[in-house]
Amino acid sequence: MTTPDDRFARISALFDEALARAPADRDAFLDRACEGDPGVRAEVLALLDADASAGGFLVPDGPGVGALLLGDDGDTRPPGTVMGAYRIERRLGAGGMGAVYLAHDTVLGRPVTLKVLHPDDGADAKRQERLRFEARAAAGLAHPNIATVYALEEFDGELCIVGEFVPGRTARELLVEGPLGLQDVLRIATDVARALEAAHARGILHRDLKPENILVGDNGVTRVLDFGIARPLAVHDGPRLTAIGMVVGTPGYISPEQLEGAYGDARSDLFSFGIVLYELVTGANPFQGPTPASTAARVLTLDPPPPSRANPISPPALDAVVARCLRKDPAARYATAADVIADLERLASVINGGPGGTPPEPVTTPHGTAHSQARAWWRIHQRAVIAVVALLAIGAWWVASWVGGPMRYALFACVLALAVADGTLRVNLLFVERQRLSAMASQLARTRPWLLALELIMGLLTAGSASLVLAEHEAVGAAMLAVSAAMIVTVWAIEPVTMAAAFTDADTAPPRIRSADRSG
Repeated sequence: MTTPDDRFARISALFDEALARAPADRDAFLDRACEGDPGVRAEVLALLDADASAGGFLVPDGPGVGALLLGDDGDTRPPGTVMGAYRIERRLGAGGMGAVYLAHDTVLGRPVTLKVLHPDDGADAKRQERLRFEARAAAGLAHPNIATVYALEEFDGELCIVGEFVPGRTARELLVEGPLGLQDVLRIATDVARALEAAHARGILHRDLKPENILVGDNGVTRVLDFGIARPLAVHDGPRLTAIGMVVGTPGYISPEQLEGAYGDARSDLFSFGIVLYELVTGANPFQGPTPASTAARVLTLDPPPPSRANPISPPALDAVVARCLRKDPAARYATAADVIADLERLASVINGGPGGTPPEPVTTPHGTAHSQARAWWRIHQRAVIAVVALLAIGAWWVASWVGGPMRYALFACVLALAVADGTLRVNLLFVERQRLSAMASQLARTRPWLLALELIMGLLTAGSASLVLAEHEAVGAAMLAVSAAMIVTVWAIEPVTMAAAFTDADTAPPRIRSADRSG
């Protein structure tokens, strides 16, 4: 039976394959690949149409918005460079509007960050106004979870934002090491939601929330950085600094309504927040595609499976928070960041054993309960087989004594070796499923042939031993024959079904992790 998760994975794979083909060849390819399933064909076509439309939206407001990594923007000022009262110590990174440096304030004697407008665009009046607007917007956001802006300076015609330097690592840098633990996820997410709540209360949207713009300080406090494309919630209250029809931000973190050309509101930031939260739990962006346009198409059309599918540490209540943030219809999302904070704090309280009240209701999705039960049955199956082979190894000692002769020791040694090998492989599968689900596909591919061989040999060996003792120990011999048949049927017929139900390509696909960078 095809599950909704299998369907999601198939549509996603067909979309990627169709996208790699010439437009003229796509209809013929989909006719072959989707024969007998017009629904899948229609959904892939919808993705392709969305991809074509998204290509016109993702126009950066200046070179490389959200795409510049360390060393990519050409602005590299050596340590010791003096700009007014500030002496550059090292470069921290780059963003769409310019480079960011760690500098020393020689007047006040403190470390600061200097965000310098890209030198190729220093004379661009619109970009200068954008930087001034960013400084004004961010300077009004005094909050423990928002990096403080100290001043807007101009040196030899170059505009610079002087801001607070917070020692720490970005969420992107943390994610390079893999998904975060549940306690860290809740702590960071709650801090980010508080920052958004404060910004929205001041009438400011962030519009570019992503792991690169989230800094986890060495003191454990999380700060949101870079209001470089922020704008007032009330459009008429601030300048329109982007061209009509242009969408700014980072593909993969932009809400559907913004991709479709709408301004968006606080709920648009909460959509981006949901993607970040998903990524903190799983290590992967749920919409990431091979190109910016394909990523945008996924944002517009696909509903990702819950985070618990990729990482079992995510409880149903956290899946519910993510799912509500990622609703395509803004009206179906959380109305305010305060509502998100309330659910996250209740969940944290429940997890920590506090009163906390009732955690958010788990979202009912086609991916949820049935899949969790299938995964649970798979675990039970592994543990049951480990127990059976352990009992066989223990029983082999007595059976070997009844066989007698030189075969007794060889028989016991063979059964013991097979049981240890089989049990070790299954314990390893249980460990990988719990700790590194993204490696499960390759692990299953390597392990499955060995398990088939080991248990086939063990079953045949058990059947052969049963025939030797059946005459004198009829009950034991019959039981051994039954165990032998059950082992062969289980490993060749039952186990493939439980494995297919418990794991899909979407579960075991390795996360797409980009290199760490620190945007400005």
